[in-house]
Amino acid sequence: MFIHAEYIDEGLTGMLQLRSTWSVHSVFNKSLNIQNAQQNRLIHIASSSYAKMPESILLEDGMLRNFITTVKVNQSLKISGKQIDFGHAVILLNQSKTYSSQLAPHYRLNKASFKRFLAIVGKLEKENGFGFPISELKNNSSIQVNTMNYLNDLFVSDQDGNKKAIQYLVGRGKGLTPSGDDMLIGVVAANRFIQRLPQLFYKNVTEILSSHMKPTTFVSEHYLNCALYDRFNERIIRLVINLSKDTNRCELEKNVSEINALGHTSGLDMLTGFTAALLINIPLEEEGHG
Repeated sequence: MFIHAEYIDEGLTGMLQLRSTWSVHSVFNKSLNIQNAQQNRLIHIASSSYAKMPESILLEDGMLRNFITTVKVNQSLKISGKQIDFGHAVILLNQSKTYSSQLAPHYRLNKASFKRFLAIVGKLEKENGFGFPISELKNNSSIQVNTMNYLNDLFVSDQDGNKKAIQYLVGRGKGLTPSGDDMLIGVVAANRFIQRLPQLFYKNVTEILSSHMKPTTFVSEHYLNCALYDRFNERIIRLVINLSKDTNRCELEKNVSEINALGHTSGLDMLTGFTAALLINIPLEEEGHG
């Protein structure tokens, strides 16, 4: 069976031309992950109807459904010449369209769009993975205050406080990508507007993720590392771009809804970290200006 992939992240194109041995890491109803022999790289294979993720390959929905039922965890596969050979099936990448998961490091926040954004996320009633809705970020519930304190410490240059905050968040929560990790991704994305995360933050995250006692899942580690290198899913990228210009409420609501739909609480956790980072660093009285 030959399958033509519809899209690939342009960041993968060079690697996919080299000969290498990989294996299937995990299989789900609508996606699978493959990892290299060194177990330090991951590629996400999913439906083209899903969000474009960093380092991902997207197949037509019907093709993916037929293919995914034939794949087993730990199954060996080969990559070379823009082909992924599973033995019984080959994914062809030579005619795939490319997309970019790269996000520029600096953006200017449009305060009118930010005000609309806060109004929208403030009405989300679903609880994030830490057990509170985004609307509580401005309140004083004990769990929210505790979380905000740790999120705030991500922006300080005190080595112990910064590292303790990261250790609190990394791996905290359930699922393939724990809530604390998704919040961190949201924080790193929001830093495009504030540029206040100290360099030691990136050093600390890298050290914690590379420690012998792995603090989180391999899949979540992959997406955290992608964020450290400016790679994000397309919906978060669109949110950053939308908040950098005067974007109408309807478009922002659609954008927030699409992020919120990611995973069980993954998208909401990203929105929590993203919103909290901006609230911590941007005085509320400035929301309506600019």
